[in-house]
Amino acid sequence: MRRVRLTVPPLVLVVAALGCDPDLFARTKDEAETEWPTGPVRPTETNLRGTVIDAVTLAPLPGAKVDAGVASSTADSLGNYNLQRLTMAAVDLVTTRSGYDTLKTLLPLEGGDKTFTLRLRKSAPPP
Repeated sequence: MRRVRLTVPPLVLVVAALGCDPDLFARTKDEAETEWPTGPVRPTETNLRGTVIDAVTLAPLPGAKVDAGVASSTADSLGNYNLQRLTMAAVDLVTTRSGYDTLKTLLPLEGGDKTFTLRLRKSAPPP
């Protein structure tokens, strides 16, 4: 009986026998990581929600307006706001309500869901 020495790795033979492209498995580690991510895909948008409250009493402030560039929301009866599908970046949140100072907040958005409480201070009475 004559012995035949295999010069092709067994995995390539199995892959070829199954009808798959053997070159598909002959990629370098760097190529594989760029073509086929191994971890979870990071979201590219952020959904931001939270509550607008009085900075002193911590009471919710219904009717407060929260602006984040192209998106805006008005707080409901419980002071809750909701901004959907914001692009990942740092966003300037501008929060306003009658009788309160305007609050400007620079907030980094990293994708996914984020909750953020906004605290407004009452405006000083005019002199």
